[in-house]
Amino acid sequence: MVQEPLISILICSYNYQRFVGKTIESALAQVWPRTEVVVVDDGSTDGSWSVINAFGDRIKAIRRPNGGQGAAYNTCFANSRGDWVIFLDCDDLLDPDCLTRCMERVADDVNKIAFSLRVIDAQGTPTGNRIPYTLHEGDVSPVLRSFGHYGGPPGSGNLYRRSAIERFFPLDERVWAMCADTVPFVVSAAFGQVAAVHEPAGSYRIHRKANIKLGLFGNVLGSLVETLVLDDRRRVEAMTLVSGKLAHDAAQPLLPTPTQMRTRVISWRIARADHPYPDDRALLLLRMAWRSLAAWPGYGLLTRLAMMTWVAALLAAPSGWVPSLVRLNASDVAKLRLRKLAPQSTH
Repeated sequence: MVQEPLISILICSYNYQRFVGKTIESALAQVWPRTEVVVVDDGSTDGSWSVINAFGDRIKAIRRPNGGQGAAYNTCFANSRGDWVIFLDCDDLLDPDCLTRCMERVADDVNKIAFSLRVIDAQGTPTGNRIPYTLHEGDVSPVLRSFGHYGGPPGSGNLYRRSAIERFFPLDERVWAMCADTVPFVVSAAFGQVAAVHEPAGSYRIHRKANIKLGLFGNVLGSLVETLVLDDRRRVEAMTLVSGKLAHDAAQPLLPTPTQMRTRVISWRIARADHPYPDDRALLLLRMAWRSLAAWPGYGLLTRLAMMTWVAALLAAPSGWVPSLVRLNASDVAKLRLRKLAPQSTH
């Protein structure tokens, strides 16, 4: 009998004592018959290691000095054996049938299966939203050439064929101390196809309320400038790794993704003194936003018009209206309404 592929669930943990136990439990609850769970504690200073260690020999637990996300990714990957691997953030969750549903999408030319994630709050309650807003599949290399990125979930929503990413490991730990998930995300899609599971197969936890007032979605950064600079750097660094395959001209500037474009507009409007693009002006930003939206696959005309209306409103609004418009960018309610009004395609 042919044995089912082994899947490695790799969890990198740093000071998430509150959530890491539930994350490990969701990994151990998979119904896929052959899995291993590797957990690396990257020098946590809270009680994370005690939580991790309590799982005993049900997992492979490794404790290392703090070295950043890239170092933790390297340690996880080097201590895994799976034919397929998933880097599960230590505050996120997998549904029990997640891996089984993903493996139904495997084909010879598929390097990655991406799956939608429902959004939950700090207590684990669903907000009603799901991510990503656009989930691209098939050959996404044209989108990569234009943007250095494509529509897909954060790290926890990607299952990778090991052979598609292993030659890029170990990661440069200085370059990828943050955003290490960008490397497998980009290189897997540059050298093969992306398959997708469109209904949620896991949960993405939002627990940093401070970002909402900046219009930022996620938990990592609380600075508009840092977010923009890091987004630019990670896209350029990742595209350097695959420039030969994609015939990418490093001198050709990458288009900002629609998400990055909105962050840029917010930064120009509310943090202009620190804004990292000194040549930006309202009309220039308006034109750039349209170019980004027009080139990003999956958006219908109604979605593009709605997003352009928001950009124009934020650029021109009186100062008293700005905070509400900024918060709208990270609003689950607004995204749900837009998704219902204008369903997205995937290509």
